[in-house]
Amino acid sequence: MPCDHRTIKVHGKGQLMYSTGGSPSTAAMSSETQSVKTDGTKSTFCTPEVGGKKVDWSGSFQGSTHCTTPDSRIEIGDATTPVVKVKVP
Repeated sequence: MPCDHRTIKVHGKGQLMYSTGGSPSTAAMSSETQSVKTDGTKSTFCTPEVGGKKVDWSGSFQGSTHCTTPDSRIEIGDATTPVVKVKVP
């Protein structure tokens, strides 16, 4: 009998923070809902959103996402990337 891979709707709010030596600032934000499989398959939420604001300057960047159900009633989880240093030529 084949396994039934169900999906749930997940809403992710993301932030891309940057710093050029001072206090961190917001470079871009995102807010999107995706259908995510419940079988352990990984999903990617992008900040900035595909087709959104471009970030084209040097600095240290870190992304974070907070995921809930689309109505925000159930907390699903958070994720944070490592800090990445970017130097634009």
